[in-house]
Amino acid sequence: FWRLSAVEVPLAVVCGGLTFTLVALFIDKVIFVFRQYKTGKKIQSKSIQIVGIYPVVAVCAFIALCFPKATFICLFVRSTYLSCCLYTFISLMVQYMSGKDSMLSRLEDHQIHQISLQAPPCFCCCCCLPKPKATRRNIRILELCVLQNAILSPVIYLVAIVLWLDGKYRTGEFSLTNSYPYLNFLNAFSFIFAMQSFIIFFRMCRDILRPLRIVPKFFSLQLVVILANLQSTIFALFVKQALPACTNGLSANVKGEAYFNMVLIVEMFALSFMARCAYRRSHSNIDAILNTQDATKETETSKYTKSDDNSKPLINGVSKDQSSAEGTPSTTPKKSHDVRNSHIFIDPGALSELQESYV
Repeated sequence: FWRLSAVEVPLAVVCGGLTFTLVALFIDKVIFVFRQYKTGKKIQSKSIQIVGIYPVVAVCAFIALCFPKATFICLFVRSTYLSCCLYTFISLMVQYMSGKDSMLSRLEDHQIHQISLQAPPCFCCCCCLPKPKATRRNIRILELCVLQNAILSPVIYLVAIVLWLDGKYRTGEFSLTNSYPYLNFLNAFSFIFAMQSFIIFFRMCRDILRPLRIVPKFFSLQLVVILANLQSTIFALFVKQALPACTNGLSANVKGEAYFNMVLIVEMFALSFMARCAYRRSHSNIDAILNTQDATKETETSKYTKSDDNSKPLINGVSKDQSSAEGTPSTTPKKSHDVRNSHIFIDPGALSELQESYV
């Protein structure tokens, strides 16, 4: 830390201040959740765990900034927490809908009978994929696909730590005798598979949970996952090109990790405000909020139906559908020329004169 340049030291101090601010904001959020979220302990605990991702990532980044040798352990903590938050968010969406049974009924009410697998990051352009039914079994499979990363990622990093202490895990080195490429590929495959299932599950429930600001909650979490994983790869590519240059006895790898951690802290500070706006809302009666949305949609649908019925042409004062149901011909009847059905008016005086003439 003290080997940083005169410009880098103030930046590190600012990052430390932002980290402590994030911790203070998290404490304020915990107090708000316990006071305003009167929906049960499950929703409270899951909301706190998801909102806690920002101070956890920032604290890990600041520790790695101050103590570069602890970078690998901080990476282990950060990745494990991110993987657990993905599964926690899915569980939170299920709890918003009061469990699996209520979730299936709400999906049925919103005419969501199938699960669309056409979603990023892998299947966004695959239009020929089958659409399985939205059943309890298929929903459970999506949950397990996300849960596998929360279980597998800590195991992979624990194995990597043991191999790293034994000198058989060297970050960024691709060779047959190094365990880094094998473990990294397995972890990346597990993570992409979990993200695919996570996005499919979210898109299935998005319209139902929109009144609970589920979209900004989703993006505030997804951006953390993307920035934490994608930026580390970008900085690793810069380090391969000896950027930034070695100064004050610090290698390009150490300085690259320092810059990455500084940028990550600033990003977590910005994303925490996005999550604060999304979660800063009283959840006293979630069922009433969702039922109000359903009632509003039903009212709008009935209005459109009535307007369509009123716009249909009338035949003899009867709508076209009603006339067809009652057996009335749909076309306008022609005028009859039958005298018996005609109304003929004859003057009585002229009729009497006509009778006298015949007599």
